[in-house]
Amino acid sequence: VSTQSTGNSIVSQILPAILLVGVCGMVFSLGITFYALAKAITLKESLTDVTSHYILGVWGFMSLKWSFYLFQLSRNHARVFVAETEDAAPFVVEEVIPEADEV
Repeated sequence: VSTQSTGNSIVSQILPAILLVGVCGMVFSLGITFYALAKAITLKESLTDVTSHYILGVWGFMSLKWSFYLFQLSRNHARVFVAETEDAAPFVVEEVIPEADEV
């Protein structure tokens, strides 16, 4: 029983951290994407140039996609985890009290 409760507390501590990583990754990736696209447009770089800022914008968008995926999966896992822990019956030991006739 103690292993299960220790595992639950570890999961309940890690899930918010994973959510935070996903949100920070989305914000950072979105900023990089907009910065790279704005820089490429203002410098009038070619779309076919491999060293242009457009490539950075594409990688920023790819990072945004994976950060959102990380956030979404960890949020869904948190919902399932909370539903499972609420549905689980607590470990209860019933105390047997002898009746006065049996003593």
